Amino acid sequence: MTTFTIVHEFAATPEKVWELFLDKSFNEQFYEEDLKYPERIVTEQKESGDSVTRRVVFLSGQELPGPLAKLIGSGFRETEEGVFKPKDGTGAWNRIPSTLADKWTEQATIRIESAGDAGCRMTTEFTVEMKVFGVGGLLESTWENRLREEWDDLAVALRKKLG
Repeated sequence: MTTFTIVHEFAATPEKVWELFLDKSFNEQFYEEDLKYPERIVTEQKESGDSVTRRVVFLSGQELPGPLAKLIGSGFRETEEGVFKPKDGTGAWNRIPSTLADKWTEQATIRIESAGDAGCRMTTEFTVEMKVFGVGGLLESTWENRLREEWDDLAVALRKKLG
């Protein structure tokens, strides 16, 4: 099991970052154009009170190392189920893989809070565990690298859009 934290700062209020982070068109553009995901389908997104519940199915376009690609198979998808509470500045989600779901855990929490004059800090904590004999560690490190790259790309896209 690996846990890690990614921190990004923005020259915008937490409210503006949350608004963009949850914006459907921003996410469509980010995943399709920036990350080159061949498929991202929002199967559910609803707002109720102070929370947003979202379910998204992802088909990543990233190449995996040979043994991992063979283990996971073609057409690998992940389903993200999350609840976000922008007024509280928090959110959490799980991603459920289409393959090895009983051996694979990917969870995250996010906090977006004020930091300095008109700025904010986004802190995302991940837990990745892959209980696959012989390749679990390789899977975990591959996924950690993938997530770090994607979240750095997200920070760039958010900053660009925020101006």
